[in-house]
Amino acid sequence: MAKVCGIEIKGSAAIIVVLEGDTSNFKVIPTEFKKLNLADSTSQADVKVFYETISEFFNTHQFDKIGIKARGTKGKFAGGATTFKIEGLIQLAATPPVILMHGATVKARLKKETVVFEGVHSYQLEAMRLGYCLL
Repeated sequence: MAKVCGIEIKGSAAIIVVLEGDTSNFKVIPTEFKKLNLADSTSQADVKVFYETISEFFNTHQFDKIGIKARGTKGKFAGGATTFKIEGLIQLAATPPVILMHGATVKARLKKETVVFEGVHSYQLEAMRLGYCLL
């Protein structure tokens, strides 16, 4: 049974959903937090706290796969600098390689299936959809 972590980065927060199972039978695993904030991206102390917290989270849960919803690097919908700092910290902290998946890829995979996503807050849906695609 696979255990995966789907992450969407918005602003200064990593929105996290943990799923276990496979695409035909999966469940949401409750965790110690649903969102992890980087309080001040210019503060070395805050960056270290974020890194240590996410590292401990990954070590505790021992994921088979970790995925981050990719953000644009250019143009009108480009991600901010803080989101890329958070992504880098997650990539450094993660034991399995982190998979970056574009939103269009997630949407295309889900188009073929009828899946009911429940058990999370509405702000966690994108992270859950990504996690499902990792199963």
